[in-house]
Amino acid sequence: MMKAEEVNPDSLFKNRGIYEKTFFHETQTIKVTKEQFLALNQQFFPERAQLKVYEWDTSFSNHYNRARDCFGAYLWSIYDEKKYRFTVISILLEP
Repeated sequence: MMKAEEVNPDSLFKNRGIYEKTFFHETQTIKVTKEQFLALNQQFFPERAQLKVYEWDTSFSNHYNRARDCFGAYLWSIYDEKKYRFTVISILLEP
């Protein structure tokens, strides 16, 4: 069974928060600058007040097992209520 916790958009996008840290983790193969990261998020999520964000417990699938045992596994769903756009971000941090 999948479990999720609602997350405040400000908390998800906070400077040096877990969401940001996953993009800059040493195991990431595609490197981006902080400016590129911020620009990408601004493009996808320009108005954050109307976002519904959920952080999902990744234990529902063995797909995330290795990452959970290594550096972490993360799954977020982000729904923009104004633009009717649904985004899913899945990040596995493993060597």
